[in-house]
Amino acid sequence: MSIDFNAIIQEVSSFVSGWPLIIFLSGAALFCTFAFKCVQFRYLLTAWKVTLFPTKDDADKNAQLSPLQAFLNSLSMSLGNGTIAGVATAIKWGGPGSIFWLV
Repeated sequence: MSIDFNAIIQEVSSFVSGWPLIIFLSGAALFCTFAFKCVQFRYLLTAWKVTLFPTKDDADKNAQLSPLQAFLNSLSMSLGNGTIAGVATAIKWGGPGSIFWLV
C-alpha cells in the first residue's frame, strides 16, 4: 500500500485556500479592527494631512526624508517587488510567452 503524499497535500491545500482562508482572514481583520478601536478609520484623514501637508511640528528637524518622501519611497518599493514577483509567477505558470501579455 503506497501513500500518495502529493495528492494529500493538494487536497489539503485546495481545502484550506478556499472558504476557510477567506473566513479566517475576514475574522482576523474584524478582530483587529475592534481590538484597535477602528484606528484605520479614525486617523485616516490625520494620516493623509500629516503625509501631504507636514508642518514644522509634525516633521523632525533632523529627518532626511519628509513624510511624503517616505510614503512614496515605501510605495515604490512595494510596487516594484510586486512587479518582480508578478513576472516570476507569470513565467512559472504561463511560460515565457506570458511576458508579452504583461507589457
